[in-house]
Amino acid sequence: MGLKDISHAILVDYPVARHTHRPAGSSAKEVIRGFAVIECSSREETVAHARRFLDIHRQILGKSYRADSEVRRLYGPWDAPPPRQG
Repeated sequence: MGLKDISHAILVDYPVARHTHRPAGSSAKEVIRGFAVIECSSREETVAHARRFLDIHRQILGKSYRADSEVRRLYGPWDAPPPRQG
């Protein structure tokens, strides 16, 4: 498994209630500090999970906490072409 290209990522800003596509080419300062693998059935469900994930941090770290979450799809067996017959 691996992450799909960043051009398909969704950026969820918190506590701002919006989500956008992140431009490709993030700077080296933007480091992954944590991650979660969650199976979702829709884009809306994915954004809701990302907001809840960030909300947990805000509850612990206080109301001044601001962050964003980059949501990316994983490559997996479901992306493989069907087996050849013959």
